[in-house]
Amino acid sequence: MGLNLELLIIIGVVIVRECMAGRPEDTTDKEIIEFFRNSGDLVFSTGEIAEALSYSQPGMFKRLTKLEEEGKVESKKLGGTKAWWLVERGKNE
Repeated sequence: MGLNLELLIIIGVVIVRECMAGRPEDTTDKEIIEFFRNSGDLVFSTGEIAEALSYSQPGMFKRLTKLEEEGKVESKKLGGTKAWWLVERGKNE
């Protein structure tokens, strides 16, 4: 393998890791809850929320799971995706 190819592979791995990391320091739980409150729909996929808040899907999934553990959102697996919605405790935050 040539040096240029190895360098491209390393750069690709770094980019993927950055994308997978999400933006936990920039997007707070409050912003996620505000997204639910201010959106016209009641139920969203992980991808919809991640895209709206410029967040990675894996990072958003982790944040939503944490909010679910805190009783602020609930979810249900629908086929290959997970649907999320705000519950009363989250609405009162």
